[in-house]
Amino acid sequence: MPAQQPQISPPAPGDASALSELAKRADALGMLVWRISASGSVCTPTQATLARAPWLMHEPMPQIIAQSAVQFARAAAAGLVSSRPHEPFPGLFIAPVRPLDIAPDERLVVVAIDRALAPAQPWLRGLAHQHSPASPARVLACSSLIPFACDRLLAACSTLDLMSEDLSRAGALKATVRGCSAQLVAGMEALDLLSFLSTRCEETRSPNDFLHEACRRLRVALGVRWVAVRLDPSQEHPDPLGTAFALVGDAPTDPSMLTLSLHRWKDQLDRGSAARTMRLDTQAPGSILRSRQQALACAVRANARTLGVIAAGPVQRDIAAHAHLLSAAAGSIGVFAENVRLEQRQHHTVLGSLRALTATIDAKDRSTSGHSARVARLAHALALHAGLSEEIARRAYLCGLVHDIGKIGVRESVLLKPGPLTPEEMDHIRQHPRAGYEILKDLAALTDLLPGVLHHHERFDGRGYPAQLRGEEIPHLARLIAVADTFDAMSSSRAYRAALSRASVLEEIRKAAGTQLDPALAMALVSMNPEHLHLDEVNPTLSIHPGPLAA
Repeated sequence: MPAQQPQISPPAPGDASALSELAKRADALGMLVWRISASGSVCTPTQATLARAPWLMHEPMPQIIAQSAVQFARAAAAGLVSSRPHEPFPGLFIAPVRPLDIAPDERLVVVAIDRALAPAQPWLRGLAHQHSPASPARVLACSSLIPFACDRLLAACSTLDLMSEDLSRAGALKATVRGCSAQLVAGMEALDLLSFLSTRCEETRSPNDFLHEACRRLRVALGVRWVAVRLDPSQEHPDPLGTAFALVGDAPTDPSMLTLSLHRWKDQLDRGSAARTMRLDTQAPGSILRSRQQALACAVRANARTLGVIAAGPVQRDIAAHAHLLSAAAGSIGVFAENVRLEQRQHHTVLGSLRALTATIDAKDRSTSGHSARVARLAHALALHAGLSEEIARRAYLCGLVHDIGKIGVRESVLLKPGPLTPEEMDHIRQHPRAGYEILKDLAALTDLLPGVLHHHERFDGRGYPAQLRGEEIPHLARLIAVADTFDAMSSSRAYRAALSRASVLEEIRKAAGTQLDPALAMALVSMNPEHLHLDEVNPTLSIHPGPLAA
């Protein structure tokens, strides 16, 4: 009948590397380390036991070793610590080992044999009979344990105790280093988040990008699965950002349900006390959180108004620290929203002033009334048709709006002259691009438009003014404005000629490609849908803030 195998318990959490190292050192001394639970179960026998003395894994040996470990534990609990090992059979020794940092209810013992281990022991004879016709002596000979004398065993156990103590200290030091490293990483991630929020909350050109990146960095800093923010100003206090939503990570529900929950949490925070952060759990009405999860939500505020809410979860520990970091993020998002509001106010003020100024210029010549606005709209449409970004198209609109602002200094007698201009008059009117540059150069928000204003009368063949630039030397914005300006000039009546038909204008644009005008932009305009050349209703949403103008 096969020998009964012992019940092997799964390993408990602990420093497995330290236990493995201790087992190797014991093996080198000719002993085997056993790990025994408080209930007397064998916990994961070492490879050395399986390789050197497999017969120890057959009953009654595991039971005998486990009973000895339990007795050692009881004696230690009672303050009765003995240096003598147990000797359940003559020549078989079991001794306690100073515990490592493993589960608190587990014990370590070492097993060793002496030459006095009698081959005539009944259990050994039974083991030999069950597994092999060999004699008990052959069973012992198959094991590679080093026989001990009792006094030498005591010295070896003492040495192993010192090794165990060293390994415990090394393990504790490693744990401390890991903890410090984790704290350092968490601190660096929090610092990265706060640095981003403090430096980027003034950059208001891409609100959605800012919110998404803030959520991404906050998720990393908090170590949570998801972070979401929703800005939803009230009807009484509208905000330029409008309703904005950003989600990063694996949300506990679909985005639509999460959006509704964020709106509900915002209302709860808005009606609450001075506290602007609340803890959410599965017990809350309409909770979207999974079983036994918690989340944090914090109000996003600006000027004593609740604009929205930012939430993160699940949170399990360090709730106070998480709430503090979430509150800091909410504060920065509130500052960002306020900066957007102030920029929009500045935008409307500056844009209104520019429109009033260009209207004044256009009013000097009834035949050019609305010219600047039409050039602006066509420049915007042409930029998009040519494959440029929406941001560049918006800047092109602004440049078109102010491209002739220098004409405010042109004498009306020259501007309204019905016949040919004299060389002096021609030189006078050709000063308007530089005059416009001088008018606008101190407006930081329009700095990127200056090349377009200064060079929109350059020719692609180099025969334009004021700098006779050629081809790619001409700023791309100026080349774009030149095409739109030329189209509107030929499409409008002047004091010295009538407006051309649409077909004639497009034919002239085609002829001017490569000489007067940038060929790529000229042909892009010719290929535009005719409906897109009716620009009276085009009014893009603009930003006064400088943007990229590369081709």
